Formats: sequence, C-alpha cells, structure tokens
Amino acid sequence: MTGYMEMAKYNRKQRLLGKSIRRIRMRRNMTQRELANAAGLGESALRSYELGERSPKQNTLERIAKALDVAPACFDTYGIEHYDELMHALFLSEEAFSIKPCADGSIRFTDETIQSCVCTWWSWKELLKEGKSQERNTRTEKTVSLDRRANRMRRKREIICFETGERFASITDAASAIGAARSLVSSALKRHGACRGFHFYYADEAEPDDSVFDRKVYKNSRPIICLETNERFESQARAAKAVGVPREAIYAALRGHIATKGLHFYYADEPKPDEEFFRNRSWTKVRCVETGVVYKTITQAAKETGASQAGIRGAASGMAGGYRWEYVDD
Repeated sequence: MTGYMEMAKYNRKQRLLGKSIRRIRMRRNMTQRELANAAGLGESALRSYELGERSPKQNTLERIAKALDVAPACFDTYGIEHYDELMHALFLSEEAFSIKPCADGSIRFTDETIQSCVCTWWSWKELLKEGKSQERNTRTEKTVSLDRRANRMRRKREIICFETGERFASITDAASAIGAARSLVSSALKRHGACRGFHFYYADEAEPDDSVFDRKVYKNSRPIICLETNERFESQARAAKAVGVPREAIYAALRGHIATKGLHFYYADEPKPDEEFFRNRSWTKVRCVETGVVYKTITQAAKETGASQAGIRGAASGMAGGYRWEYVDD
C-alpha cells in the first residue's frame, strides 16, 4: 500500500512538472518544436515531458529552463493543484509571511520583501503582455503586407483581342464577351493559344507578331488572297485580324469555299477561282423551275422532291429528278 501511494505521489509530481513546463512555454509563446530545438531535445521527448508520461533528468530540466530563460526552480509546483491545497498552503503561511485576508475576498501582504516580489511579478506580467501585443501587431502587419501583395497579384490588367483589336478591362470581361470561362482566356494568354477562335495579349505589352500565334496547324501558313478586295495576307491570322473574325473562321472559309463577313478567300499559290467555286452547295438556296418553289438548302429540296442531293448539286441549272434546278442568290 505504501509503495502504491509513493508511486501515485511520484506520478502526480511528474504530471505537475509537465504542466509547469507547458505553462511557461505557452507564456513564452513558443511551440513544442521551437522549445525542443532550443533545448537540444527531440520534439517527441518534450511532448512526453509535458504530458507527464516521462520525467526529465536534472540536466535536461536545466536545458529546458535555459531555453525558456527561467530558473529551474520555476518548474516547482509544491504539490498544489487544487483550490483546497492552495488555501491550506496560505493558511499555514499566514503568520510566517504576514498574509492578511480581507473581507472583499482578496489577500494583502504586509511584509515589504513579499510586496516587492509581488510588484516584480506584476511588472513581468505587464512586460509579457506587451511582448505578446507587439508580436500580435507584427503578425497583423505581416498579414496586411501579404494581403497587399495578393491584391497586387490580383490587380486587373487590360487585355486586347489580337483579331479584333478590342480592349478589355480584365480577363473576366473578355471571357464574358466571347462566352467562355475565365480560366480558358487566362490559359490562352499564357500559352499564346486561341480561345473560341480569338487570341489575346496584355495591353501593357508590345503587340505580338501573328507568328506568335501560328502554332501546330498554323505554323506552315500559306499566303491567302481575298477574292473581293484582291488583298494578299501572309497568313490566316493576319487575314482574321484584318476582317475582325477568329482565325478558325478564315480556315473554315478556305476549306468550305464559303464567305466570312461577306468575303471569300483562296490560297495565293493556286489559280484564282471563279464565283461558282465559292458556292456552298449544301447551304445555297435552289429553285425548282417547274414549280417555282425556292428551297433554303439542297438537303431540303432533295427531301421534299425525292431527288438526290448529288443530282441537284450537279444538275443546278440543269435536270435532276425530272425537274430543272437553278441556284438562287440571296
């Protein structure tokens, strides 16, 4: 029984010592890792000391005290953990240390030496508060500085559409104008790629050459000519910028022999084609000469008359399906 009580007493002292180390560490505003590094200990060892799982040796305790800038005696708790233990200690110390209880629930020390120690205690607490306040202010200043930096990073930069020359106040505005996600426009800016057929660059940077955007299928650009104006363009990107359309629109016009914004294009290294070359057979209106009915597309005409699309396409201004056909200009 005596051995059990001694062990319990030892464990309690060990637990109180750990609480004392933790309390002073917290007052110093140090983390377990910081204190462990300063004392030359492992973080897990310090954690076990604070939890009361292990008891540090005397030299280890001195290193911890030195790292915390206190005397090792500051870790002593004298076995006081509860209110009744504190009141019992005060009762026993009343005459020896001139402690006088007051009616308002406070206590007063009449001994001048103890009064001086209490004043020193108060001054150290004030310094500790001031230190925490200064550190809090420092952290606040750092936070404000980081916020300002983040705001500068988020500062809007105007961008310009390479094809249309239109200026936008931000990437968000440009994305809204073309009906795309902001991330897609941002990605197009970074990789000099297209977003919905448009290329963009920052307004505070020099206007890039169209070769910057000529990638993959664009890099081996062939010069093209506008049929209506006879203007020659060294690349599809240049033509797109002049007309104010996406580069893909010029590419589609070349492939499909169709118009974009009323203009037709052909490759400069090929003979100049006639106007019939640019008729989009699938979408050109046709009229049945016998009935006078105009069909919006060859597909519609073939479906309603029973003639084949190929027959109508090849026999426009001729016979197909027993009917004569002709193209209708808009």
